Amino acid sequence: METVSVKLVIFKEGDKYCGYCPELSWYVNNRTSENEVVNVTKEHLYHELCHRVRYDNLKLYGWEASENSAKPPIFANEEAVSLTEQLYEAKIVEPKVIEVNVGLPDAKNLW
Repeated sequence: METVSVKLVIFKEGDKYCGYCPELSWYVNNRTSENEVVNVTKEHLYHELCHRVRYDNLKLYGWEASENSAKPPIFANEEAVSLTEQLYEAKIVEPKVIEVNVGLPDAKNLW
């Protein structure tokens, strides 16, 4: 099974965790842990991959997506952090850039 990988920038804001994935144009706020940010992002990535044929969301974000594959645009870590700072309009202290991996599911309609 093909694995699809995206970058997720995670950072702490007060006592909560936030994250941004530029490949999905997806952000997460006010979570209690880094793991929660990762899990919510994995779930969102999975749903987007399932709907990659039905909807053009991924293609609008620069992906090459078809029935049998999905390839995200590539962002350098520095670029991912910079895009996150632009989104949050703040300098991020100690960002973590991690890779989120999901096995490519069959293209299907979940709803």
